[in-house]
Amino acid sequence: MRRSSHTSRWNTPNNEETAKIINFATRRIKTKDKLGKLIRHKNVINYIKAQRLSWFGHLHRMPEEKMVQRVYKWKPMLTRPLGRPKNKWEDDIIHDTKKLKIKNWTSCIQDRNKWKLYVEKSKTFKEWSCSA
Repeated sequence: MRRSSHTSRWNTPNNEETAKIINFATRRIKTKDKLGKLIRHKNVINYIKAQRLSWFGHLHRMPEEKMVQRVYKWKPMLTRPLGRPKNKWEDDIIHDTKKLKIKNWTSCIQDRNKWKLYVEKSKTFKEWSCSA
């Protein structure tokens, strides 16, 4: 089936694709009913991006000695392969903060209530691009 050039498959996912996306993102949801109840029939892309922002804030507020924080800050000693660099998770988050017009996100993250407002704003944000 041929799609027009302006239509992306992310714009109109069917229930099976939506369930796969959320299952991949959270690794817990198994049924369409649980999925609908969890996101309250809202935009899946916004939900995933909000969860990602929420985790990013949580990660930056963690103490340095936590294992998750050490793994996040760890830099491998290997050289990267030639060619275009792969997108990093943190780069996607930084791009999302720019789209949401969050200025000085490093200080905003430390204020949990302020960061939560940005996470809630991202759930209803209309201008997300279809790229993850």
